[in-house]
Order: sequence, then structure tokens, then C-alpha cells
Amino acid sequence: MTDIVNRLRTRNAQDYGFGLGIVCDEAAAEIERLQAKEDEWARMSQDEGKAEREIERLRKDAERYRWLRRGQHWSVIDGIGDILSADALDAAIDAAIRARTTDAST
Repeated sequence: MTDIVNRLRTRNAQDYGFGLGIVCDEAAAEIERLQAKEDEWARMSQDEGKAEREIERLRKDAERYRWLRRGQHWSVIDGIGDILSADALDAAIDAAIRARTTDAST
């Protein structure tokens, strides 16, 4: 495509008074604009692939956790001896994540 743009720009310089130079210049500018769009779409496509892989990784983590919770015949003892299971365990995990996030931001 760069060759076409260069030829159009050359043709623009050799207008010969027929007004074709303006048309050639506009065509060259449009080709360059479309090439930039194509590059942008290619980058977005790569980003989309990364996002899809991250979503799949998170989906697997969630599936593992749901599997553990579904057949929960176990419990966790927290730092002060309380037994945590089901919703209490979820709440404790959420609180620990919030605390870690708060600690990291200060």
C-alpha cells in the first residue's frame, strides 16, 4: 500500500494543471487513514485475545471454588479458632481480600 500512496503523491506533484493532484492527494490520505485503522484493529484483536485468555483463567478459578463449595464436607478454622464454612467462609475470604487491597493502596 505504501507504493500506491507514493505513486499517488508523485502524481499529485505532476498535476499538469488538470486538477488530478487534489484527487490523488485525497486518495493517498484516505489510504493512509485506512491503513492506520487496520493497524488499530489488529492491536484491538490482540488485546481481545489476551482478555479472552484472562476470562478463561478466571472462569476456571471460579469453577474450582464452586466445586469446593458444592460438596463441602470440610471447614476452615480461622486465626482465632472459629470454624468457617459456606457463607461465613465466603465472607472471611472477601474481608481478607478487602484488607489486602486496602493495605496495598496505603
